[in-house]
Amino acid sequence: MVKSLIDYGTPEEEAWRWKFIPAYIKIQRKYDHYLYSVKYYDKPEGEDLLGKLIAINRTCIPWGFTVGVTDALMHGGRFLPTYQQQFGRFVHFMWPTIAVPTAFATTTYFCAKIRQKDDLWNYSAGAIAAGSVVGGWQRCHITGWTASLFFLICACAQRVRIEEGWKWWNLKEQQLNGDHRWHKFGWNLYTDPLPKNYTTSEN
Repeated sequence: MVKSLIDYGTPEEEAWRWKFIPAYIKIQRKYDHYLYSVKYYDKPEGEDLLGKLIAINRTCIPWGFTVGVTDALMHGGRFLPTYQQQFGRFVHFMWPTIAVPTAFATTTYFCAKIRQKDDLWNYSAGAIAAGSVVGGWQRCHITGWTASLFFLICACAQRVRIEEGWKWWNLKEQQLNGDHRWHKFGWNLYTDPLPKNYTTSEN
């Protein structure tokens, strides 16, 4: 009998290993599902900081990666002859896309946690923190104040949107007024199928 090249240890250790592998796979699948399916508003502000950070960075990181790679490629060659310089240019655009949403989510979380309130002031503090990161990135206080003001307006609008329940854009529901998709809509007064109390009349 040929001896195996891999030493699995004693039979007890091998049996424990085969008991451990299914549990590891189960945990991995659980966290993979959590990584790709968690959303920012699954839980209220002041809860599940890790889930909020994953959700908000999952949206922002691809944009930073795209801008960083594009800028490094466009300035490569004669302007950035070494790989270290190209990588530094990539990181220059990559880290703000992680730091800005992280600063917003973290500040909002701790403000809601400390104040025990979920209101507009938490979003305002998060927006100012995110704008401060932009100012530090550009090393300019004017840019930081401008970014803070811009993020503050966006955060206030987002908070009002959540409280009032409206959407930034609504492409799936029927519009009250016509647009370029008007020929796809039925402009009847009643929905299809008709309500149960609907009756026809000869008049």
